Amino acid sequence: MTKYLIVNADGFGFTEGCNRGIFEVLPYGIVTSVSVNMNFEASSEILKLQREFPEKTIGIHLNPIVGPPVSDQSLISSLVNPRTGEFWGGREFMKRISLGRINVLELEWELDHQIKKALDLNIKVSHLDSHQNKHLHPFYFYRFIKLSLRNNIFKTRSIFYYYARKRSHDLWLYYLKRPNRLATHAIERWEMRYARKLGFKMADRLIQPDLLPRKLSLYHIDNWILMMKSLPEGISEIVTHPAYPDETLRKYAAYFQERDEERRALQSPLLREVIEEENIKLISYNGLQ
Repeated sequence: MTKYLIVNADGFGFTEGCNRGIFEVLPYGIVTSVSVNMNFEASSEILKLQREFPEKTIGIHLNPIVGPPVSDQSLISSLVNPRTGEFWGGREFMKRISLGRINVLELEWELDHQIKKALDLNIKVSHLDSHQNKHLHPFYFYRFIKLSLRNNIFKTRSIFYYYARKRSHDLWLYYLKRPNRLATHAIERWEMRYARKLGFKMADRLIQPDLLPRKLSLYHIDNWILMMKSLPEGISEIVTHPAYPDETLRKYAAYFQERDEERRALQSPLLREVIEEENIKLISYNGLQ
């Protein structure tokens, strides 16, 4: 069985620095797919990306978490902080949706308009995912599936996690210390199986650098090499965030300076050599059949 790998760059459109970083890594051939935040001004450059790199697939990074909405704020008041005119942010969003303070019809309206904004630009949308994977919240997930079906987009990111350097002892210790994550991961796996039953296509697994991402992260080239050498057979996906950090990114993202190191890793000739040595076939979302 062959080893296939989708390398998706998240964050296009988030800031000008994110766009610059992604544009810079694409010619190196390791990044095969891009996800775009349509609710930021810099997303307008997605047309340029599609024109210059037609072989790369483009997905919508649905985002009701940070930044300004696409829709008229008066129509989605539960999603927006009235003091800032922007979304509530990740923690507050999760708190509000869990307590029923997010109107899910308003959520659907906003996300539908984010998709339509891309489609109206004639972007060939290959897949849907979401900012911080918040669509996996049960109250959000149903709307995510509904929008995918409505727009005939049947490809999405796998949340079948595969941990690099995983040892069973480490895995059980991780869950023992974080029992809530065990329940969360179980729900997410059920959601992925449900999506597959509906005809959704996704990678076999999503590669996670480690149980503790800060310990083994994508901004170290050695860790990339380790992951390539331990990549299992079948189709895997890795999510990256190459960027030139700027003030807008600093405002909205906690994962900030490390993105510059990710950009450097994705430009490394050594990484390309290892991928070839390991007989890994790089594919885009078009490779999901």
